[in-house]
Amino acid sequence: MKTLLVRCFLLCSLSACAQTKYGVVKQHGFYRESIPGMIAVDDRGIEIRNIDTVYAVFLETKAGKASVWKRAWVNGEMYNVLTTVMATPFIVGMKYDNDEQVTLYAKEGNQLLQLNLERAGETAKPKNYKKQLASNKILLEGVRQQDTVYMVIDSLKHVRGKEHQ
Repeated sequence: MKTLLVRCFLLCSLSACAQTKYGVVKQHGFYRESIPGMIAVDDRGIEIRNIDTVYAVFLETKAGKASVWKRAWVNGEMYNVLTTVMATPFIVGMKYDNDEQVTLYAKEGNQLLQLNLERAGETAKPKNYKKQLASNKILLEGVRQQDTVYMVIDSLKHVRGKEHQ
């Protein structure tokens, strides 16, 4: 009887873990900062910093098993998510601190999804997400099997765009 209970517990634990990943095998979060065109200065000639931060998330998923990601939040700001299936290997850019190339791969049978985040211009908060999100993390909201799901991208790596290669 004890062994039956242990087996049931292990089976339930494994199925719960499998469901929490939403079809995601690996996740990668990146951001890059760009300064548009001419650099603005104030009346004293001091540079006015007008930095635009662009966020991208890459998810390696089991082919055909991924959730559909709709919205994201970064530092309290809402973004719409545009998803593209990428061919691998895919060059993201260069590491900001040492100019090493960042390249992502998907294992055979998996696919690499690029989630581009575009400012939504709205301030709606996620409806069913109760936790406080720390700054410089990305909260993704999506749909999996008709349920709303959330996933946090904890680690964001700073990269330079391909134009700096």
